Amino acid sequence: MLPHGRIGRNLTTLLDLSPNVIVYFVGVCLLGSPARLSWLRTTLVLVAMFILINGLLQMPLARASGVDTPYVLNFHLDARIRGLGSLDDPNELGQLLLTILPLLFVAKREAGLGIWWVLSIPIAILFLIGVYCTGSRGAELGVAALIGLFLIRKFRTVGALFATVAGGSLLLLVNLFRTRTINMAGGMDRLAIWSDGMGYFKASPLWGVGYGEFTTLQNMTAHNSFLLCAAELGIIGYFLWMSVIVVTMIQLGRVPVLVGKSDPALARWAVAVRLSLAVYLFTSFFLSR
Repeated sequence: MLPHGRIGRNLTTLLDLSPNVIVYFVGVCLLGSPARLSWLRTTLVLVAMFILINGLLQMPLARASGVDTPYVLNFHLDARIRGLGSLDDPNELGQLLLTILPLLFVAKREAGLGIWWVLSIPIAILFLIGVYCTGSRGAELGVAALIGLFLIRKFRTVGALFATVAGGSLLLLVNLFRTRTINMAGGMDRLAIWSDGMGYFKASPLWGVGYGEFTTLQNMTAHNSFLLCAAELGIIGYFLWMSVIVVTMIQLGRVPVLVGKSDPALARWAVAVRLSLAVYLFTSFFLSR
């Protein structure tokens, strides 16, 4: 906010962003072993299952009454599961479920169906049902993207062909069975917001319009994390933010190469975390994070 003459807002920006920065580096320092990553996965799975079970139990009441419940949001008569607090938006819950999915299938051994794999399959099915029940079109696209990323990594060119067929089929099924379909007409409102966001960026390309100012100008968020960052923070802020993401992705890609033989479990975790981050970034193209 300094270039805009509102120096006091720097403190607000710092307080808003500091928790994310602190958690990022604490995670880098503390979550560097397969055992600790397993504990993190267990915690995330339990939290997600608690939210999903409560949401699914409250769905009949929400649909019958037409009013919101703590774990269900009635959006234009379409009941959508959500969490509480920072997960009170169904889109955020759908994104969380997607980021956990790649972590479910990391085991101590490279092959073989251990006890965790037996548990992982029904949990994954429950999470996919949860993504559908959130009604998040971005998360549903994220499922197709996750399938595509997995197939391409596993089977290269053949996987890309399978990914195209599987992704297209999945989107067709979603459009057949729900009222909030994925189509260009349904996204025209977001395209209009993106157009305004590009205008804000062009008005102040170096510094942006200021942190948190997009919603002030638009009365609505950008529904695109990349455009939101560019519009609010300009080229400088966008470069710093993207640098963290790019360096993280590059170093996650180096882990299997460096420790693939000495610590294969950690290498498999790195692949899963990279997939998780990739699908998070993909869905962030439709959500403001």
